[in-house]
Amino acid sequence: MYAVIDLKWHQWIVKEGDEISVDRVDGKEWTTFEVSDVLAAFDEWAKDVKIGKPYIKATVKFKVKEHFQWDKMHVRNFKNKTRHNRNTKWKGFRAQKTVLSVESVNL
Repeated sequence: MYAVIDLKWHQWIVKEGDEISVDRVDGKEWTTFEVSDVLAAFDEWAKDVKIGKPYIKATVKFKVKEHFQWDKMHVRNFKNKTRHNRNTKWKGFRAQKTVLSVESVNL
């Protein structure tokens, strides 16, 4: 069974056994939590489809696998026609992410 969930202002299509990388979620590693903001649910061949207004009565159980940070981004400034080229060093921010594992989808 697939579910479309609303998690951290993003929508994800998940099924049991999937791993997704989302913005950092509060909680220690190897703990579980449930999300009840399920927008839609459907089976593999889309024969049994349930769409909410905006949510349906379902929950998705997640396990927090790990927390990590992305690498910094390389920023390069260039202005056309003036040949202005400024290569800056590593600059920007490192996004904090969490890897979640889908334990179960309950309708």
